[in-house]
Amino acid sequence: MNLVYLLILLIILYILQQKNKITERFKSELKNEQILKLKIVERKEPIIKIYKNKKINEKQIIKSKDQNLLNVNGIFIENIDDIENIENKEQSLYYTDVHTYIKKYKNYKALSICNVPKQILLISKNEISIVNDKETTNIGYINKYDMELFKILLKSQKNYINMNNYEFIEVTKETIINELFEEEKIDIFIYFDTLLNPLYNKILKQDLYLVPYDYRIKSNSRDLSGMSLNNNILKFYLPYSRKKIQTITLNNDEGPSSDNMNIIYNTILIDCLIFSFNNDEITKYNKIYLYLLNYLNEFVKINYYIQHLDFLKISKEWSIRKQENARFKNVMENFNEQKGYSLKFKINDKNIIAHKKELNKLSIENIVIFKINKKIINGVPIKKGDKLYTRSGLGNFEKIKFYYVINIDEKYVYVKDTLYIVISQNIYNTREISEGFDRILLNKNLITKYKLEENDKVYFNINKNLIIGKVAKDNLNLIINIDKKDPNNKYLPQFRCYQDETILTKTECEGNVDKIGKDKTIYNWDRPCKTNTECPFYLKNKNYTNERGGCNNGYCELPIGVKRLSYRNYDKNITEGNYPHCHGCNINDGIDCCEKQEKNKKMNGANYAFKNDNEDRRLSKFF
Repeated sequence: MNLVYLLILLIILYILQQKNKITERFKSELKNEQILKLKIVERKEPIIKIYKNKKINEKQIIKSKDQNLLNVNGIFIENIDDIENIENKEQSLYYTDVHTYIKKYKNYKALSICNVPKQILLISKNEISIVNDKETTNIGYINKYDMELFKILLKSQKNYINMNNYEFIEVTKETIINELFEEEKIDIFIYFDTLLNPLYNKILKQDLYLVPYDYRIKSNSRDLSGMSLNNNILKFYLPYSRKKIQTITLNNDEGPSSDNMNIIYNTILIDCLIFSFNNDEITKYNKIYLYLLNYLNEFVKINYYIQHLDFLKISKEWSIRKQENARFKNVMENFNEQKGYSLKFKINDKNIIAHKKELNKLSIENIVIFKINKKIINGVPIKKGDKLYTRSGLGNFEKIKFYYVINIDEKYVYVKDTLYIVISQNIYNTREISEGFDRILLNKNLITKYKLEENDKVYFNINKNLIIGKVAKDNLNLIINIDKKDPNNKYLPQFRCYQDETILTKTECEGNVDKIGKDKTIYNWDRPCKTNTECPFYLKNKNYTNERGGCNNGYCELPIGVKRLSYRNYDKNITEGNYPHCHGCNINDGIDCCEKQEKNKKMNGANYAFKNDNEDRRLSKFF
């Protein structure tokens, strides 16, 4: 009996052993075991969803072949109509374009710029100009941001007058083909999307006309001729936009592509981005964020957009690491030790900013005090009496400008661009006198005492008169050149007819008939500016530390949007086509926005916008 029980037990053990062998043999036949394990590990990471509008093609964000790769790394793309419907925003990102982001979502931090930008195309069935004299021009748009873009393009035209003959009609992607090409309810449709959107391919199959918005204007006016787009106004509203000459290939079904089906079109690109709902304190998604940053690999664009957008800390650090040779700081350069106690430093002009136009409580024309936000150069402290200089241009066009340290406080070094010296009456009396210039020969004592050299600008008092001159070389000697010509004498040779330099007299220039009695336009008789202080908008923007509005190569700098009449004068007649633009005003604000800022007690006057002033505004934060 015991043997029977023992036999049964052995049989059971044998069966169990065979079963284990089968299980082991099955496991050993597993393939790609490491990949499966990797997938299981990766899925333990948080899943991130990139939300987008349902009308946006996924190809605009990622390449089709990469979709599975992103899914494996916990990144998925979902459609949603309204970001307020996103339930778990902590694990979410959102895709949009930079223009819409700034208008609607700028309170969120950007993660990355995307690879494929949107383009602005103006599409019509008929040949038409963006600025035209039609009684009514119907503009089709899909959303209000597209409509704003059209208004920006229109107001950026040099020949823009007003919007009185423009009507805006909201359309959809489903109805636009019919309303534009069949029913012709729309004269111009603004297409703002990538060239990967299915609507783009549908439009290309139509018999269309691309309305140019950056074309060449033939005009006798020196300020109107050239390309039609006023880049200063465009960059004021869209500082992040880029121009591109785009080849548009029409896609009809009549035959193979040929040259006459390709349209060369000057278009504007606006990048797209992905932003996060999280702040920098939430770091548990950084691994996925880094994967996405490396996948898109747009570190150059991120480094550029840092001046316009607020990025996550991880994005900024990643982009700067990737662009190892990037230089974002404006630093002072080297210094040269001279004989004596004072030093001469070379400095980056971005560190110098105009401070005021007063000296010793006296208003002295053409002498400005500047302040500098660096007190040490290469470990050497700047002292009162030191000389700073900037150098610009090359070869015959090289320009050196000196600044003289007059004071130092806890934050700034104060300099002026003109050095006060003392010249005796006897030396002054030995000057060489001519009709236009006086020339004072400098002796060795004066040169040594003030460490004078070529390009120094100096001033001194003689008989209670303030005299300004510039040090120059005359063979082996140093002299002070004193320009005696009255810059405001309108009959001196430097005055000219701004609009027509073939006119040589003030009377003919400012008259309404020419020298043979024919009717002509009244022009402006003026001379190029010589100093900042004679320009109407110099130091007018007191909302940040700057010296905009000064004299640049003979022209007084004017705020964006102001029409120039001559070198120093501007059109004071405010119209929709001629008014100053101010930061804080947008495309929907009236032409009196700057005037309202001027009266706003919370502001320091109008916040005038000047060409390419973003860098100045950024640097002002360090002053």
